[in-house]
Amino acid sequence: MEHLARPKTAIQDDVDTVRYVSKSYDGGPFLTYPLRIGKPYMLPSKETPHFWYWQYEKLHPTPNREMESLCQTWLFFGLINEILGEFCQADDFVRKRDDEVDNQIITTSKLPDLIKKWVQQVHSGKVTQTYDHVAHCLQLAHSTLKAVGPTFDLVIMFSIASVAEMFEFAATEAFHIMDLKRDNQCPVIWCALFQTSRWIPSMKAKGWCPSVIYQLCENALSVHSMYFFLCMPREDSPGRHNKCDRKRCVAYQNYLERYQTKHVRDNCDCSELVVDGTVTDAVLQKGALPLLRIIPGKNVSDVAVEVHASEASSRYVALSHVWADGLGNPAANALPQCQLLFLNEVCQRISCKVRNDENRGELYFWCDTLCCPVVPQAAKNRALSRMKETYEKATCVLVLDSSIRIYDSFGMSPEEICIIIFASGWMRRLWTLQEAVIPAEKGRLWFHFRDRDINLRPVWDRVLEIANEDVGRRGITKEIITRLRGIMTLFRRSRLDRNDTGTDLTLIDTALQGRSVSVTTDEPLLIANLLDLKSNLILDGPPETRIHRLWTLMPKIPDGIPRSIIFRLVPKLKAPGFRWAPVSMLFRDETDDMLLSTPDTESHGLPTPRGLLVTLPGYKVSWPHRPSGLPTNPWGIISDDSILYMRDELGVWYLLHQRRSAMRPSDGDFLSLDPLAGLVRGTLDLSIIYLETKFTPNWNMAPLLDSRPALMVTPIDEENGVIYVNSYIHLHIGRMEDGNQGLYEAAYESAKLLSQTDMAKRLADFEEDAVKMENAAYKAVFELLEPEMHRIARLPENKVALAVSKQLLGTDSSMLLAGLIGMCFSGHYAIVQRTDELQKWCVD
Repeated sequence: MEHLARPKTAIQDDVDTVRYVSKSYDGGPFLTYPLRIGKPYMLPSKETPHFWYWQYEKLHPTPNREMESLCQTWLFFGLINEILGEFCQADDFVRKRDDEVDNQIITTSKLPDLIKKWVQQVHSGKVTQTYDHVAHCLQLAHSTLKAVGPTFDLVIMFSIASVAEMFEFAATEAFHIMDLKRDNQCPVIWCALFQTSRWIPSMKAKGWCPSVIYQLCENALSVHSMYFFLCMPREDSPGRHNKCDRKRCVAYQNYLERYQTKHVRDNCDCSELVVDGTVTDAVLQKGALPLLRIIPGKNVSDVAVEVHASEASSRYVALSHVWADGLGNPAANALPQCQLLFLNEVCQRISCKVRNDENRGELYFWCDTLCCPVVPQAAKNRALSRMKETYEKATCVLVLDSSIRIYDSFGMSPEEICIIIFASGWMRRLWTLQEAVIPAEKGRLWFHFRDRDINLRPVWDRVLEIANEDVGRRGITKEIITRLRGIMTLFRRSRLDRNDTGTDLTLIDTALQGRSVSVTTDEPLLIANLLDLKSNLILDGPPETRIHRLWTLMPKIPDGIPRSIIFRLVPKLKAPGFRWAPVSMLFRDETDDMLLSTPDTESHGLPTPRGLLVTLPGYKVSWPHRPSGLPTNPWGIISDDSILYMRDELGVWYLLHQRRSAMRPSDGDFLSLDPLAGLVRGTLDLSIIYLETKFTPNWNMAPLLDSRPALMVTPIDEENGVIYVNSYIHLHIGRMEDGNQGLYEAAYESAKLLSQTDMAKRLADFEEDAVKMENAAYKAVFELLEPEMHRIARLPENKVALAVSKQLLGTDSSMLLAGLIGMCFSGHYAIVQRTDELQKWCVD
């Protein structure tokens, strides 16, 4: 795995040693290799998309050893031969292990130079391959790997995916694919082939927080970046993350009632130095900022602090720190004198970096622990309302974090520096987002490493250069650009073609994920600052209703409230009129999409006293006739009570799947968990709101087209064209793929035939009090229906549907179709009628 970028601090991981289990590749075309080895079913076609091969492997799995050898032969050596064949031999990628004479392993040490040569040849027109062909090969490799079983050798799979991914990066450069969203034909995310659970033990052993592991692995953009993380140890305090889980890091969570300010050294017993809050508040009331000068003495006990009011020309360092490191104090504006000496040394070191010829004035410093009055509340609110201004006007912002300070940065690549920052406790905290975004944009954000202070801007610029220059490092740089973009370009991206100074909620939402805050009522204030809303309007009132005031102010921001907010699978506020609104923006469910927002006002939601007013398409739900006495799902065709099929007025079939949050119930109130299967027997008036009108096909041709978030609602009123509804159940809605549409519609038409049979008529003739499965006569007639369903399923007009049924199950071709006929006959589905595309809903 020598082709993959590694950090300076790398330690060997299991994926480094790849067994050579291949047979000799025959040198023929990559796309037809399965035909040459007698396995044509491995190749997709219009009649048999690759989904059927996945199903085939589930029903008739290839033994692991055989599958591993086949995949390495075809998808590793065959792919290399197809793309780089004229530049190399298979032997270039095999070597003997250093510690064993007989065993051979895979080596990729020559791959980067070979790929570089191939790109140059494409640019010069000496290679006849097309982008479409390379993309087709990569798609087939990706789709084939999706069929392997859970016990397939992880290391072999990782090696194939990493090489294929590198070819994808190279093809993008070689063929000048500039607009990836529009023109990319390659598989999007190779990391999606791997289950997150496979990486957790290795990374936990290296000291990573489970929440960071989950965030990195579940949302990783490349196999290359995953390898970088796997090789990189965390030198954080042992056991610090023992209580963290995959959703939250609690290592830096502060419980203010038992918070303890720390000394520089554990055995220090120096006194605390108190800054008078009335003095700092007096400065704030004059419209200035309180700045500090530390006066060191001969001894620690001689340290003193002076408070100065800022002026237009004042220069100061604003500290951004994690309270869990001990530099906070919830009870007083005080710190131990040893900490003040440490801060003085820190400021002296950074002063050498930020001095310039134009301004050599004194460099003060600002620290929230000392400069924000603890009491009274009015003074504290004055300081909080000036937080954004404080960091905006700072000469520089210096990040102090113990998980960063332990590293010597000398010799580290820009990528490794960025990952250390990303994985730090500082990146997990909410307040630090505001403290970072403005100075980062202006090149004023510095990080305190053990050996030096590093300005993030030049490091970021170098990462951007590497992403364009080095195909072998594109995976990890792409990851870093995505992870740190929320800090580096949050405001810059939002201000394109606009004159506003804030950002929009969609960008804020992304930047907030994975962060936490000790005082939950601080969140609305910080979001308001980032959105350039007036913070005093948030602070003016009870802290527990700040979040309500924030949502009320949201229409003032440029792109308003994205209407997609109603589909968030998170705890919602309980107050009437706000029950659509998330309690917090800090976490979203793993099934939630990013918020979508555009300048088009039709995509915005408008808060009203009765709920959020949105314009969205939808369906009105009704239920088909159900024969009396039949139990729900009588033939067991629906094995999952969280799914429900529905048919619209045009005969198009959809699948509804209930979304259930992975969050703990203690995290807050969610919508109903009533099973969808139970709704068919209910009397509720229901509608479904969904986000988009078009369902686009997946490239891998799965039986469902891409699903969309949806919300089942209960209408309560309709007035002036607006339907007023209460949220009920979170859903995903997906349109059945065209091949399966015929199967379900055939079942629907066959159910009509079944209803005309003697058995069905006899069932309907029972008196109402005898319509029960406990009635022996009724049950006897009911049991005659199943063979009749199979008879109808085998009728000549169902020939095509039977073929689809057999492909899906691989067994009795009539089993699935007969079961679907029973589903339609028993009325175990929904009938829906489309609303207007621009239907207005008021959702609470």
